Amino acid sequence: YPGKSDINKFAALSDKMAQYNYNSEYAWMKTWKSPYTPEESDMLTYSGQVEHYNLAQRMLQKYPSVMGQEYAPYTYEMQSTQLSRTGRSGVSFGFSLFQDKGILPYPGGSFAPFYIYTNSIDIDTQLRFFDVCPVYVNYVDDNSTAVEQANIYEANEVTSAGLELSQAIGVYPDWIISSDEIELMYKGCGYDIAVSNITSNFCSLFNEDRGNVLEYFEDLSNYWQKGYGYEINYEIACDLLQDVFTIHDDYISGENKNLLAKYRFAHAETIQPLIAILGFYKDPSPLMADWTEEQQEQRQWKTSNISPFAANIQFILYDCGDSQMIKILVNEVEQIIPGCSSVYCDYNQVKTIYQNYLNASFEDLCFYGETVCQYYC
Repeated sequence: YPGKSDINKFAALSDKMAQYNYNSEYAWMKTWKSPYTPEESDMLTYSGQVEHYNLAQRMLQKYPSVMGQEYAPYTYEMQSTQLSRTGRSGVSFGFSLFQDKGILPYPGGSFAPFYIYTNSIDIDTQLRFFDVCPVYVNYVDDNSTAVEQANIYEANEVTSAGLELSQAIGVYPDWIISSDEIELMYKGCGYDIAVSNITSNFCSLFNEDRGNVLEYFEDLSNYWQKGYGYEINYEIACDLLQDVFTIHDDYISGENKNLLAKYRFAHAETIQPLIAILGFYKDPSPLMADWTEEQQEQRQWKTSNISPFAANIQFILYDCGDSQMIKILVNEVEQIIPGCSSVYCDYNQVKTIYQNYLNASFEDLCFYGETVCQYYC
């Protein structure tokens, strides 16, 4: 569901749309009422619950010996951020895994209750690192000039798309749809599909050309704010990456062979920096506002591919006796790790590839050379 800010914007948009008359195929705009209430803000949709349930089922079929054991907190760890929708994503995933692994009866089987832990938002350096790193917040997140390329593209191409849409639906010149308004309508298309599974309202406003403009604007924003635009964007995912490899190291060394899997549930703002620190979907040069249509079409960094709903990254460790191999999947698609020759890569080689990030200090990156205590005290 939308957040509170967008819910308020949709209510205001509804009032504005009611003031105009439209070409017949867009007549729905005059009577459209926002279906979203403040109480529903940021909630997980039904489709989101189903996506996580089905994801667990597909993974269970693929890795039955690892994921199909009876639940114990020391066998399967589950972690989410301190928000309801990520917790419910984890519950949907966990229920799918453990619905027939316990002793609590219900009509479909015998359920095993499971535990999901979370860290407080203000100290979650693994899953909400983007909130707790002052250097990133000051240099990128709260700095409008950090997304200058997106701002330039918005002022030119997105504004033009709003004008063209005004003409297409029959409200020009009485209403010239602004860049902010067409961006909200584009979000509305996504929510229409996610919440109500309909494409006849806001999605009908976006032909291929307008859709491409809004998609590239979104990609530009994400690239410069969450992706490769600045090194700090993804370097701050180092704590998360280090924990992933620590779990594998402990299994290989024999220090902890009980833990078979750890499942984490977070945000697009977690997924995209992790994608970048791993080196996937990297374009030869930075995304720019003046890229040609051909350059845009050939870009690797596409948010719709990288972080759709229920986006996921899987680290799969293979124990081959004398050696170990690792495979990484993004949204269930096998990736070739940069520096490796196949999707299965020697574990120690991969550790060497990511050595700089595995040795990095979140504290050093984020607190201007001070310790956390020194910075806040």
